Amino acid sequence: VGTGDGVVTSKPFVLEAGVELPGVQTVDSATGTTTNPSIDFGLVAEADWGDLPANYKTLLVDNGAYHVIVPGLKIGAVEDAEINGQPSGTATGDDSGAAPDDEDGVSLPGFITGLPAIVNVNVVNTTTKQAVLYGFIDFNGDFDFNDPGETVTATVPAATTGVIALTFTPPVDSKLDADLDARFRLSTDVNLGSNGPATDGEVEDYLLRLTPVNPDVEVTKYTNGFDADNSVGPNLLLGTPVTWTYIVRNTGNVTLTNVMLNDDKAGAATCPSTTLSVG
Repeated sequence: VGTGDGVVTSKPFVLEAGVELPGVQTVDSATGTTTNPSIDFGLVAEADWGDLPANYKTLLVDNGAYHVIVPGLKIGAVEDAEINGQPSGTATGDDSGAAPDDEDGVSLPGFITGLPAIVNVNVVNTTTKQAVLYGFIDFNGDFDFNDPGETVTATVPAATTGVIALTFTPPVDSKLDADLDARFRLSTDVNLGSNGPATDGEVEDYLLRLTPVNPDVEVTKYTNGFDADNSVGPNLLLGTPVTWTYIVRNTGNVTLTNVMLNDDKAGAATCPSTTLSVG
């Protein structure tokens, strides 16, 4: 809301008959009458809307996710207002204006099927009320967040500014080779779903991709310091001890445990560690 020459102005806001808008308009369930008492004064609350594809109930007509903007409760550093959901196949529908990109609060890690991944979210809650951070990821690409493991929440205490972690574990049968949709919401409202109104806070939408779990190992064998795969090996005098050395490297994308090495010529080899990190 701003003022100029004695006139109070606000950004336009879509008002549709029969649609409840907390803090803006109400609907009488008995008569169907829509009332928006604040509209005569131009004092319509600004709201932040999502921008996932329309399949995810992004628009007002579909009960899209939106948050009334209030001081001191947001995701990241920037929050801007829209008059309706901004559905986009790239989840960038509300980032095309002149204002800074307000999708600035969520750090997405690399997601590997079957393994936990931590999503770090920068939040601001300088209010006196406890808030809830909601995370939704559609791992199987069926245009909802209703399947196991697709919703994670965390408490954000009052007077908190910093990183809140959400841990997701993509199911092993998650959809691969495609962009998957994610939504994050922050509000003092409890039991929010992935769509619908919130009385405060912010919503941010993102796309991500999954990587399939791929365990792999590489073994290089040396004979008295010479690579055993070479056609020409060391020249050894009769009676010289032969020492085989093995370099075992984890070339996959997951940590390996219970690692054992057995040479079909020399038998079992002693490993200094049975756990190998990637690389």
